[in-house]
Parts: sequence; C-alpha cells; structure tokens
Amino acid sequence: MKTYFFDAIAEELQKHGFIVSWIVVNQKLFHYLQERYKKDNLLFINKKHIDIPAENIGEYKLHELIYGDRTLKHILEQSLRYLLNIQRPIYDFLKERWIRFVMCEINWAREILVHRIMSERSELNGTFLNPHTGYCLLWPRPTNPVKTG
Repeated sequence: MKTYFFDAIAEELQKHGFIVSWIVVNQKLFHYLQERYKKDNLLFINKKHIDIPAENIGEYKLHELIYGDRTLKHILEQSLRYLLNIQRPIYDFLKERWIRFVMCEINWAREILVHRIMSERSELNGTFLNPHTGYCLLWPRPTNPVKTG
C-alpha cells in the first residue's frame, strides 16, 4: 500500500523538523500509524461518519465527487451524508494543527474533498501537493556545495 511509502517520506520529513499528520480511512492502517505517530496527529474518518452529523462548511460539488468515486457512486444517499459529515472534522484538523502542506493523491472523493477544502479556504493558508501528477517534494541542491574532508 502507498501508506507505507508515504510513511517513509514522512519519516524523512520528521528528521528535518516537520510535524507529520495523517487523515486515515482504513482501520488497519490507522492502527499501524497509531504506533508511529501521536494520536493528535491522526484523524480517522470511516463509514461511521455517515451517521455522525457535522456542520457543512461549503459547497464542494459533492454529487460530482460521488459519481466519480468507484465506491461511493453505488450508495448515493449514504455517500452524500458521508461527504457532508467529514467536511468539518477535516477542516478543523487542518486548521487546528496549522497544516501548511497536504500531500495526497486525488483518486477518491474524500481526497478530492481535502484538495477542495485546502484550495478554497484561504484561512488555512496551505498548499496541496499531489504526487500523482509528477510533482515531487524535493529539496534544492546547493549551487555551490560545500566540500568537506
């Protein structure tokens, strides 16, 4: 799974002083990440959120997201409630932790929703990085590297 790949990247980022947080939808991966990260840096959103009402924070063309999602398009009413109910927890998680960079694919409706929240909510002051587009997080090489030894 790609989570393990992103975890390896996160490990390197932490060595450079970054605080890494995760939004997780898979219980097995949530337990794996709980062993490696502080609980405050994990947001677990799963199908139970269908029945956990939360404030709607914006219009993010949810029907479009549902019809484009290979799983959600088969359960329309539940999917709409799910996407409505995860908006507030995602927004609060991003805002309360001052998250400035989100690295995520945009294959699933929930991932596109995170992208839209980051893009449309200027108060979050964040950047969405999509590694699937070929955009990689790289550190620039110094123009005049210092030679040692």
